[in-house]
Amino acid sequence: MLGYIIIFGLLTLVNGATFLLDNEGWTIVGNKRTMEAKHQSFCMGPKMSNYILGTDDLVNVDSKNRDDKNLWYFRSPPIHLVKIPFLMVFTMTSFSGDFTKLNAGAPSVKITGLNNLFFSFDKAVFDGKMTTVNVPLVQTNEKIFQKPFVVEILGDWTRGIETVAIDNVEFYYY
Repeated sequence: MLGYIIIFGLLTLVNGATFLLDNEGWTIVGNKRTMEAKHQSFCMGPKMSNYILGTDDLVNVDSKNRDDKNLWYFRSPPIHLVKIPFLMVFTMTSFSGDFTKLNAGAPSVKITGLNNLFFSFDKAVFDGKMTTVNVPLVQTNEKIFQKPFVVEILGDWTRGIETVAIDNVEFYYY
């Protein structure tokens, strides 16, 4: 934990989605249909207030492979940064779902830029409890951030139905 405090002390916030007044154009994709993320203005402590949430409405599993074939994500509107970020951070929590039965192998974060530039991060661990996720962007092709890009954050963590919320999606640079 001390390592994160030191790192954040050296970084500067370049852009963020705080969902203070609304969903800021974020949508839910991968469910039955694309829809606006639901904005909630409830406070669950300093890490989670004025957040967006989504609920699974398409569970597509078969008897052989228990992982959900249709995964839903929170999708940002196009983001344009002035500087190349070093780190992306966000907070997430769940309101329902069995987080002992997770979908395997799904990237927890996907970033897609113009010209099909793509970055995925699959190292996040989420057990349904409130957590802050740090996504290091040091191995990312910097060209992905030179033009508008879209971020997708996994909401469909379980093999069944879940409700997940995210807040404070932030990008940091040196």
